[in-house]
Amino acid sequence: MKLGKLSAGLALVFGLLSLTTAAQAQEIERQLIAEWTSSSRAPETRTECVDREGGRDHLGNRFRACTEWRTQARIYLQRTYLVLSGPVQPNRDNRRAAEGCMNVAAAAAQSSAGEQVGGDASPVAQAAFSQCVDAAEMSNSDAYTVSILETADWSGWL
Repeated sequence: MKLGKLSAGLALVFGLLSLTTAAQAQEIERQLIAEWTSSSRAPETRTECVDREGGRDHLGNRFRACTEWRTQARIYLQRTYLVLSGPVQPNRDNRRAAEGCMNVAAAAAQSSAGEQVGGDASPVAQAAFSQCVDAAEMSNSDAYTVSILETADWSGWL
């Protein structure tokens, strides 16, 4: 009897979760609109031995010495992305229109970001996206939004 109540309870919880998820927005697409090297962090370097040779010294003791070194560097990169969010299960025509409007917004944001590295491209992108969505006359256009995401991380070792 307890198992039946537990199963019914779990079914109810998962049913509510699926209804909640359907009403929420998810990230649909992300476009890089700006990337620059951070001025606040110096590049990092590392050096390692990649080839060793061995032999004996004049006293007959064995030794190994590095004969080839490799130095690598990495830089701290800051990136700005334009993120398109929308319904979990969007209408295909609406999604295509929203993606097209995102491209318009990304172009506007890139020109805005190009004027000043790290400048706030969000208002420009959002205005361009809103104008495009209004012109496209999408149904459920309020379900789609664009936002700016900024990240900073080390590049791979070069």
